[in-house]
Amino acid sequence: MLERLSHDDIVKGATQLNEIYYDDMDLNELINECLHLKAHIIQLADDKQNNVPKLLQILHEKNLISIHPNIEIALRIYTSTAVCGD
Repeated sequence: MLERLSHDDIVKGATQLNEIYYDDMDLNELINECLHLKAHIIQLADDKQNNVPKLLQILHEKNLISIHPNIEIALRIYTSTAVCGD
């Protein structure tokens, strides 16, 4: 997941996300939060089962929401968006 992405991939992904949710998060802050969280995840990784709900849980359990508010917003949007297929 995030810990396996390159710096350029993180910037690209954050930019794409910000193009959709530009009113909800600041691009520069989001990029910095993602890069910081990547380093944090690598240190915290106690298992290889990293997924969005687990990441959101870690942010809450480790009291990291105030450090990564834009990521928390993005994860809440992701986990609350219904999947639809045609």
